[in-house]
Amino acid sequence: MTAVSTRSWTASQPLRGMPKRKTDSQEMLQLGYLFAVSAAAGCNTWQPQIDEGVDVLLSHTSAAHLSNQAWLHIQMKATGASGSKQASRISAKMSRKRYNELRDPNVTFNKIVVIMHQPTSQAKWISAGQQNLVIRHCAYWVSLRGLPEPPGSGDYVTVTAPLSNVFDDVELCRLMAIVGQGGVL
Repeated sequence: MTAVSTRSWTASQPLRGMPKRKTDSQEMLQLGYLFAVSAAAGCNTWQPQIDEGVDVLLSHTSAAHLSNQAWLHIQMKATGASGSKQASRISAKMSRKRYNELRDPNVTFNKIVVIMHQPTSQAKWISAGQQNLVIRHCAYWVSLRGLPEPPGSGDYVTVTAPLSNVFDDVELCRLMAIVGQGGVL
């Protein structure tokens, strides 16, 4: 048996894993946020095994829906950009191909983009106490359905969501109520 180094780690210097795979960790944080919101809204979640422009599918069951179940497809994006405190929108990059798929008005299911603002420092993503677990910062939603072709010819476009479209459990219930009655987002 070999001796193991017992370097002492403190709460101010935790040993975080996967430093070269921060993007993967950002996606996990987004999923955690989305799953928490979905659970509080009473939704069921699915993750497609093949990437076809939808990161998570949500279903919401209620006798108030036309067919007892409403479905919503979600494409997630993240940004660490802080922007101005007076800003009214949040932005993230998306491939032009994906953008064009999501803006198609002739789709079977409603699709939205959820953009999560995350602190750039992984150490600031969450904090926990005996009363709560806080996830920083917030996510916002936008529907691209029916939007025009974006200008330019680059491979990526900027997608923006209004800060008034906070993606929380109450808003998700409202969206599902619209979808459940045959509405379009």
